[in-house]
Amino acid sequence: MTTKTGFLFRAVPRAYSLTVCWDKPETAGASDRYRLCIGDRVIDGIDRTFAVIDGLDPDAEYSVELSLQRRTRTEPEALTAATFRTAVVKRMIDVTAAPYHAIGDGRMLNTDAIQRALDDCGQDEAVLIPAGVFLTGALRMRSHSELVLAEDAMLQGSADPRDYEPRVKARFEGLEMECYASLITVGE
Repeated sequence: MTTKTGFLFRAVPRAYSLTVCWDKPETAGASDRYRLCIGDRVIDGIDRTFAVIDGLDPDAEYSVELSLQRRTRTEPEALTAATFRTAVVKRMIDVTAAPYHAIGDGRMLNTDAIQRALDDCGQDEAVLIPAGVFLTGALRMRSHSELVLAEDAMLQGSADPRDYEPRVKARFEGLEMECYASLITVGE
């Protein structure tokens, strides 16, 4: 199968799914549809230039073929194919477990506990905020850390400005100044 030069076909991997996106071919009409084949599984009638493929195994390679289904033809027109790998299932670091002991009652300030969990988070781990309301001040996430909120979980920002210190350099309306940190700051 040949691919048009510069044709975008990529995927965002998750442990159990791939979100695949592609460029719309210049020759595609408004009523044309797309077909994805992944192994012996076929997804027909896609009317957008992306699709989510669910029900996959983690840390596995999948060959994905993309075809254009023209309204005027019975056989799909092959566009491209690629191999994608789903993500690894990460070990969850529960902020309510030892040694963090965060409390999701909406009253206890949990900044230190959540920040320690984020600092301890490795490449193959994610920090889990379970169900509850977790009051916190400013948190800093490093490039490798991941924060997962369970269903019915909430991070609630503290109303006390002191919980967003130390101040950070920022730009506001074109002026550089020191500002309170955000609830979550991502980056080194």
